[in-house]
Amino acid sequence: MCERFVRFFGSIHNSRKNRVMTDFGLSKSYKVHNDLDQREVFFPLLWRIFYDSLLCEMKKHESFFGYWVNFKFVAKTNKIKSNAGLTSYLTAGAFMDDTIWIGNCHTATQNILNIASEFFELMDISINMEKTVAILINLKTSNISLEVSKSLISIMKSSETHQYLGIFLAQV
Repeated sequence: MCERFVRFFGSIHNSRKNRVMTDFGLSKSYKVHNDLDQREVFFPLLWRIFYDSLLCEMKKHESFFGYWVNFKFVAKTNKIKSNAGLTSYLTAGAFMDDTIWIGNCHTATQNILNIASEFFELMDISINMEKTVAILINLKTSNISLEVSKSLISIMKSSETHQYLGIFLAQV
């Protein structure tokens, strides 16, 4: 079953052409690379299959690379108040192909990006560097660079904001 699915899926994604529907009619056809179109029905399933392995790998390293989050709150159940809390390490957050990598220092962040770069190369995934930005908090120096897939990442200036999944992020 699995082998038949792989052959079938491969056959519908290899050597195919696309056309785009516009207000002026259909565009000229163009050859589709072996990329996965985000609008395709199989995209969420395949992205989960591919990307989950990267997120699991990051989870293995979270106590070395990640950012420690700890908060306390008062829980009220059945009119009984009790103190509660949550402690966790964070190294990543992802929604489809929008990913946020969280490192606790420059070295840890670059190590996270190195693991991600190796995965992207192995899976033949291209990164849109125009949409890639590093937000650095508590900088002690401005002479920092980060790279993913052998490309330098744009470092967000303290006067800028960046939108991630509808949330505007800024340095304070």
